[in-house]
Amino acid sequence: MRVLTEPGLLPGFLAGTLFIPSLALLLGVVGKAERPFQILMLITWYLGPMNGLAPLDITAATTGAMAQGVPWFYVAASPVLLALAVLARQRQLKSQ
Repeated sequence: MRVLTEPGLLPGFLAGTLFIPSLALLLGVVGKAERPFQILMLITWYLGPMNGLAPLDITAATTGAMAQGVPWFYVAASPVLLALAVLARQRQLKSQ
């Protein structure tokens, strides 16, 4: 894996592996469909890494995002999204 040979890529790798699934789970639980996640990720990917908008560059594909510490924000937000997904699911189960 490239992350092992280039440790500077670790924040972006962690952000991609933690934040994106957590966001997908939360949006799936709350929205009960995959479409909101698909649209949001398409826009985020297009504006972030593809066009260099650092705040939306989850995986730090651009040097600007890495210099600003953007991936660490997404890594920190991942447990919050996961907890919100669990709480939302528990609430759904209680209301049934």
